[in-house]
Amino acid sequence: SSSSSSSSSSSSCASPRLDPRLWSYTPPEWAQQLRRVPSSKVELGRFPTPLHEWKINTARYNGIKKLYIKRDDLSEMAMGGNKIRKLEFLLARAIESGADCVVTIGGHQSNHARATALCASTLGLDTHMVLRTSDPTVNPGWEGNLFFDRLVDAHLYLVSKRQYARWGQARLVELVASELRAQGRNPYIIPVGGSVVDGIWGYLDAVDEIRDQILQQNLQIDDVVFATGSGGTAAGLSIGSHLSKAPWSVFASAVCDQDRYFYDHVQENIEQLGVRGVCARDIIHVTDRYRGPAYGTATDEQLALIAEITKQTGILCDPCYVGKALQALLSEERFRDRNVLFVHTGGMLGAYEPSYVRAYDATTGSTVRPLFEQGRDDEEMLLASE
Repeated sequence: SSSSSSSSSSSSCASPRLDPRLWSYTPPEWAQQLRRVPSSKVELGRFPTPLHEWKINTARYNGIKKLYIKRDDLSEMAMGGNKIRKLEFLLARAIESGADCVVTIGGHQSNHARATALCASTLGLDTHMVLRTSDPTVNPGWEGNLFFDRLVDAHLYLVSKRQYARWGQARLVELVASELRAQGRNPYIIPVGGSVVDGIWGYLDAVDEIRDQILQQNLQIDDVVFATGSGGTAAGLSIGSHLSKAPWSVFASAVCDQDRYFYDHVQENIEQLGVRGVCARDIIHVTDRYRGPAYGTATDEQLALIAEITKQTGILCDPCYVGKALQALLSEERFRDRNVLFVHTGGMLGAYEPSYVRAYDATTGSTVRPLFEQGRDDEEMLLASE
């Protein structure tokens, strides 16, 4: 394995038979009989990501016995978060298919689209992204994730929320892909969130990484908790935990959609991988109680909790994804007196989205004022102070 990416749960090494961008991949033993086992990946992240105690005063909340955090927000590639694990496998499929560009889709502050653009750029692929926005005739600017999208020359195709709902994700990306094919290009389509069976291998693989770290640190973990938006992380961690006979329960907090959507998505991946004798509700608990008023919109309570935990621990949770799961983590009575691992899936660049900034500006205890009084020369004040 390269020095920038390593994992004790699987092996990867360069092979002269492969494109030099690809590394051969061997899955964990418990996953080798699954369908659609990948034979290669690209190396984009720095793994294993840290796992350490998260020193929140849980007695003030729901009485978690011991709380730990898995820092997938530090997976690198401009804070790519959980997207990097998925993209290591998805972009390998793109290269294997002979693609010269990728097409993906998401909201206008999509973490997935931004991570795709950066990762693809390092591999010599350009990215075309369909982004849902309130007004597709208005330039979206450079805030948050959009800064990186545009910095690496991604091509943005804007659609309204109505158009997004009317056309659907699959038809919209195919519309762009068809246009590219007509130009002689060979696009590879990555669905929203990269949450397809090829992408979930990133989190199937991560299960052994977590297990190794827990063993090395002599920890006991009863529950693994995280946010889920498109379902890929939920599918990978739940199926991987089941197949590897991990000693913990898996809990996902939905940031959009109803819990039924995520159970159905996990079940679809169970069937595509050829896992027998299990259904999604047996291996994961999903709650939609903390999703807030809409995707990309957080409640005042969630924003206040994020600010409080940032002040306590110095770890930022974004309001779109991780902040909602944070509320679930510290509210659910099921975690009382249990040892819990929270997987921080990243998304911090989305915290700089203007609507969140405005909300914090209205509630912050931070103060701002000129040091020197208006109308008084700073030289005059200097003399007065001596």
